[in-house]
Parts: sequence; C-alpha cells; structure tokens
Amino acid sequence: MSLIPTDVLINNLIPYTYNSQSPKLLYDLKNYIEDFSILEETYGVFRKLQTPAAPHPGQALLGAAETLYNYGILYYDLLEYCNNGPPFGYEMDDKFFNIFQRHIMYKNYTKTMINKYIFYKFNIFYIELDKDFDDIYKKKIRFLWGLLKPVERIQFINKYVLK
Repeated sequence: MSLIPTDVLINNLIPYTYNSQSPKLLYDLKNYIEDFSILEETYGVFRKLQTPAAPHPGQALLGAAETLYNYGILYYDLLEYCNNGPPFGYEMDDKFFNIFQRHIMYKNYTKTMINKYIFYKFNIFYIELDKDFDDIYKKKIRFLWGLLKPVERIQFINKYVLK
C-alpha cells in the first residue's frame, strides 16, 4: 500500500470499499462458498462406508465397502458437466465455450482459441509432474466452479453428488 499514491488511495480505492455490492453478486459469492463446501465434503476426502461386518464401530472394511472420491474425479466430473459429455475430444461443446467466455480474460476469444487453450491447459495429461496433483486439481476446479452460475452449480450437485 505504501507504493500507491495517497491521492489514488483517498479518491479511488477507499470510496470503492464503501460501495455496497449488488445482491446478485453477494448471492453468487455465498452460493460459491456453500456449494463448494458440499463438493469438498464429498470429493475432498476418502470415504469409507460403515458396514455391519466391520469388526469395530469405527473401522470399515476395505474392498467393496470402500468408496473413493478425490479431486481428480471431481475435476473429471466438472469437465464432463461443462462439456455435456466426456471431456476432451478435439472439440468442446457450445456450453463449455459459453461458460469459459464468462471469464473476463477470455471474453473476446474465439471458439478455436478457447478450445486450444482448454486442450493444452486443462487436459489432465498436461499436468506438471513435480507438483502435487491435489493442488493442481483444486486450482482448476475452483476456476471452473467460479465460472458456473448458481443454477449450474446446483444442477452439477444434483447430477453428480446427489445422484
């Protein structure tokens, strides 16, 4: 903050902080947080189902009784939802194009440009091997989740989480 001129702080930044935000934006922010917590509860942990055959109440059997959700599966499910089908052939669905164009940086990109960007940056095989997979997945998941409208988030949860 010390590098910002005082005039800019007083006349531009501080008045902006006192402006109220639109109810639509506030609802979107609240919805993002609440719905993303549902995803983290479902996909962000290894879930083991309790079965009656488990030796102790706190212990679950491995094998058929174990279900595994993780960020990689969430990532794939989210891409599948955005693309209206299996992600990443050589073409993306118009729905994915429209979702991606909501980002201010890609608003003026053509479908070909966005398709090329998505193929190289969002393709699962493009991931850098020296980084933690969960961190890479979380970053891309949060990016796509933020581009979805609240109604689309609810549709995703209904289709993939509550199925």
